[in-house]
Amino acid sequence: MNMQEHHAGLYTCEATNSFGSSNHSAVIRIKTRPRWIAEPQDRAVFVGSPVLLECNAQSYPQPLITWMANTAQSGSSVHDKFIPVHMDGMRISQSPNGSLVIYKVQRSDAGWYRCQADNSVGEPLQKIVQLLVNAPAKVDTDSTTKNVHIGSTMMITCEASGDSPLTLEWLRHHSKLISNKRLSVSSSRR
Repeated sequence: MNMQEHHAGLYTCEATNSFGSSNHSAVIRIKTRPRWIAEPQDRAVFVGSPVLLECNAQSYPQPLITWMANTAQSGSSVHDKFIPVHMDGMRISQSPNGSLVIYKVQRSDAGWYRCQADNSVGEPLQKIVQLLVNAPAKVDTDSTTKNVHIGSTMMITCEASGDSPLTLEWLRHHSKLISNKRLSVSSSRR
């Protein structure tokens, strides 16, 4: 018999005659390669938010799910070296179904992640996905009160961080300030 997955189950042999009957049962389990229940997908998230990278596979025997990462920031590509993801249980952990959970994403988490499901039946099932970490605009300058003398010159600065394109502008009473004879508004990038 060419065994297939649907052949798995309980099989019972019964012997019967006029003096009685007897039976014996056996469970047949078909070893199968892992297949996706929830396949990993590319994700884009904000710094500080949680992210779930799904990796849920099913097979018999149950597959071992492992996560590897390449989070090198300079020139990182999908073909660079992968290293095991450090599961500290606090910020990064693996859920019971194999998915990777990062509770508070940092910029350094951006990169390529490889999920592999392996149960030693055939080739392992694996997929590489990209995690993009975006930084929303954030004013980094402390809000302070400036005391100046009448007629003096004053310069105030505003520093901000975030992903490009990042626009800075000054407002006074909710109206945009524009350069004129008395006021110079400029911005520069570091």
